[in-house]
Amino acid sequence: MPLSSAGSLGTFSNKTSLTRSTFRMNAAGAGTFCVLIVAHDNAVVNSVDDSSANTWRRVADFAGPTGTEVAVFFTRSHGTSISTSGTYGVQFSAAGGAHAVVGYRFNGTSGSYLSVTGSSTLANAGADPGIMDFLTPASREYLAIRGISHEGILVAYTKTAAYDAAFGRANTAGGGAATNQGAYGEWDIKTNIRLDRSDPGMSAVDHASILAALREIEPPGAPSTAIKMEPMFISRSW
Repeated sequence: MPLSSAGSLGTFSNKTSLTRSTFRMNAAGAGTFCVLIVAHDNAVVNSVDDSSANTWRRVADFAGPTGTEVAVFFTRSHGTSISTSGTYGVQFSAAGGAHAVVGYRFNGTSGSYLSVTGSSTLANAGADPGIMDFLTPASREYLAIRGISHEGILVAYTKTAAYDAAFGRANTAGGGAATNQGAYGEWDIKTNIRLDRSDPGMSAVDHASILAALREIEPPGAPSTAIKMEPMFISRSW
């Protein structure tokens, strides 16, 4: 079953300095993949969990210019659904201040899971998030995820024209602009397209970005007609 959108998982932001932040988002049905983009003020995101005990995997965590750190996490297809009364949790390496989270849901094959083909990072000081590319074999379907940490107030986000959709905007407010943190991002499902370029439009402040390529792996024990080979991943950013 090809990957497809299951809608926004929601947004969350908080200016309180915490080592663990717990919050509610939209429901996630059994069998969906969930992706979270977490932005934090200079602290590593150690882990993500939820009240239904699904397993979350970290794609990458990247510290950009001072005051920006971004992480991307995802689940394999949920063994247990999460209701609107369920919770999500993010564990930080230290209590660093403002943080924001934005998420999205995707449909896939029941029992399958996502694999990280590759990822790259980009830091932009006093500039928009910049251009990020990756190059992969043309014979596979990929889910491209661009996650961005934004040091500043809520701003407009213009997604890359060729991308399917933006994640949404999660941003703290109040006080000086540099005391705020925003999580932004976009996603695209690519099939038989080798070059993927992410170039969103945002205001010129400090940003940290991750671009990741994920692909669906068929469930254990399922018959396969695919050629088993490790895909190539070549990236560049500027």
